[in-house]
Amino acid sequence: AELVRYRNAHGDCEVPWKGRKTLRDWVSNQRAAYKKGKLRQDRKDRLNAIEFTWEFKHRCGNRKKLSATNDVKWNRSYAELVRYRNAHGHCEVMRRGRDLFLGTWVMRQRATCKKGKLRQ
Repeated sequence: AELVRYRNAHGDCEVPWKGRKTLRDWVSNQRAAYKKGKLRQDRKDRLNAIEFTWEFKHRCGNRKKLSATNDVKWNRSYAELVRYRNAHGHCEVMRRGRDLFLGTWVMRQRATCKKGKLRQ
């Protein structure tokens, strides 16, 4: 339940190393059990349902996320952007307050598009 609340507030399950020690340790234990093949399937399914990333993306590195739900996550963010545009008449989402996650997602999409790497 705590991880679901974190994901709803932050848009991902990548609990940072600073703060939230109990949740961070629990998440780390789930990843370790998964890597060892010891995580029960029902738990994997529940974590996949909230788009859990099986490998933490370190700020210093570029490790690829092992989430099988990247397309689902992209589609969810896109649908949120469509709702935002319908409500506000534009897609200039500010990266603050309750729009922080969506604004960051839009910024990343624009940067990816500029590099010519946005999938069609």
